[in-house]
Amino acid sequence: MPEQKPTEEDEKDIKTPFYGVIITAIILITIVSSLYFYNFREYGLSPQHEDWGTFGDFMGGTLNPLFAFLSLLALLKTLQIQSQELRATRKEMNTSSTALGEQSKSIKLQNFENTFFNMVNLHNDILKSLYLDKKSKKEIKTTIDLSNISYTIHTVDSINSKETITFLSDKLNLFFIKYNTLECYKENIKRTQNSFGEVEEVEIFNQYNQSNRTNDLYLKFHEATHQFISHYFRNMYQILKYIKNSEIDDKKFYSNIFRAQFSQDELKLLFYNCVSNIGNEKFLPLLIEFEFLEHLPFHKDINKKDIMYCVEETKELDEEYSDSKLFGLSKHWEEQIIKIKSAHEPL
Repeated sequence: MPEQKPTEEDEKDIKTPFYGVIITAIILITIVSSLYFYNFREYGLSPQHEDWGTFGDFMGGTLNPLFAFLSLLALLKTLQIQSQELRATRKEMNTSSTALGEQSKSIKLQNFENTFFNMVNLHNDILKSLYLDKKSKKEIKTTIDLSNISYTIHTVDSINSKETITFLSDKLNLFFIKYNTLECYKENIKRTQNSFGEVEEVEIFNQYNQSNRTNDLYLKFHEATHQFISHYFRNMYQILKYIKNSEIDDKKFYSNIFRAQFSQDELKLLFYNCVSNIGNEKFLPLLIEFEFLEHLPFHKDINKKDIMYCVEETKELDEEYSDSKLFGLSKHWEEQIIKIKSAHEPL
């Protein structure tokens, strides 16, 4: 910031009191000397030292108190000027400090945005790099036991980018339709081949708690798909974590920019990832805070227990949060949550 020079008015304010003191002193000396010589003019200039000593005592005794008083006035004026200068200096420093603060804030925001948009670009690159060939698609279908379910067969041998997300979302949906009801969860069996080559029937997921079946099913789905999509979710988590831990003011603005990149199929996969043990501890709280699933369409096939689990986690984070905070301003989600809470049938 360029140094500010004092104006002519400032210099005049500083010089005026000292000019006044000097002029006043000269006038006082002139007046006192004139009075002395007026009273003793008939004697002329005395050649006696004693007379000059008497003159000096007269002048000193008369002028010294007046000069002392003028000195006091000059001192008080000097203090006043210094006080004004200090106030001006403080004001200038405050202005400089504010300017530096704004500059620092602008630099921090610029650094944040550079990193944020680079991370978003990386996320889009990861999405473009998602790839499933014919063999991988078949392995996924086999692993999550969709052998006896009719599904749309892709005419191409391989898929990539958002087609991969759509494929995985469709398979997860079919998997949940088949198993994510209490009856299917308890009764479905899976045929396996033992070490003797004999086919035997094993009750599927019988070792798990039936009340947590969504988690059990998603973990099995994750086991079949994690090598293709885990890095996609990890990068997504890191972006939201970066926004949360930043010092910017409007964090929701940037989370909304990121949220706008997602299709409904992506949001569906994200929902189940975050209500499972994989993402419920760290990832789900970020989704709640940023109301990230606002554009996830409500579907009757979504397990009510999973919806209520999200409500419980929301209240655990902050009692002031609305039950439907995870779903933002979606009125349909808000209405459905109210219906689920008011219903008395088991979830």
